[in-house]
Amino acid sequence: MNIYIHVKNYISPKHLPLFDDWFSRLENLVRSHDGFVGLINEKAFDANDNLTAYMKLIFASEEQLDVFRNNPMHDIMLEELDNYRSYNYWDVCVTDDAAVGQASADYNRIVIGGE
Repeated sequence: MNIYIHVKNYISPKHLPLFDDWFSRLENLVRSHDGFVGLINEKAFDANDNLTAYMKLIFASEEQLDVFRNNPMHDIMLEELDNYRSYNYWDVCVTDDAAVGQASADYNRIVIGGE
């Protein structure tokens, strides 16, 4: 059963070129993991030119997702992205329901430096 990870990152306009480089490195990292199935990336801009970068990662199992999460580079990449954010949070939804999409995902807000 596949696991779908929906992520929304909010990136400030001045960091857009850095985000593209970051995403390329993330893509290389995630593709190197066993159980990686797919990665979708969509971008949308708000009225202030902040980027909402939506990503959908797909892994073949929760165990293989956990291997990716436990890779030290996973945390390093997240911490690096914190420097590019428009807000002090990002949103994530993990589900095994393939029918869940960007708009219907039940996101959890992750506050940077929060509990």
